[in-house]
Amino acid sequence: MRPHVKRGDYIMGISGSGAGRPRRVLLWMRVAKPMSFRDAYEKGRTNNAFFNVRGKAIHLRPRKDVAYKRGNPECYVHIKGAHHGDDWRSDVKGDRDAFLVGRKGSWVADVEGPEVTQELVALLRQGCPSTWTGQATVSNPLTQYPRGKHAVVTGEHAQQIISWIQIEQNK
Repeated sequence: MRPHVKRGDYIMGISGSGAGRPRRVLLWMRVAKPMSFRDAYEKGRTNNAFFNVRGKAIHLRPRKDVAYKRGNPECYVHIKGAHHGDDWRSDVKGDRDAFLVGRKGSWVADVEGPEVTQELVALLRQGCPSTWTGQATVSNPLTQYPRGKHAVVTGEHAQQIISWIQIEQNK
């Protein structure tokens, strides 16, 4: 998804099926700008507010002994214990070297994000009918085997999902 995300796009992250029930919205972001993992790491070294907001989202640090070239995994070292431990090279290769920075109002929930409801599943299904395969449900809102997949929702349906998020966030 990261290579295709642009400034102003919205991203919604839903808890995985192994995380228990109910499924929850864990991430809501309007993208302020994409930047390389190198730039995000370096910005966090000099900007404490950015460091605190990016939290554990960064899993790489740039190598000092290699000339940097965006999208080249050899320019990075994986941070011990961070996510993507086994697949970090493929996670950053090529145009996937994109760390997404959210605008004000973006958030990452812990375990108590808004519950995925039938209303949200219906909004997602209506907003991207050509991308759905299988039957989306509250327990499986992105249909079977969604890893590495995403849906693009625009127009009226995107506005309805944005409204749903705002209402749920204020509960």
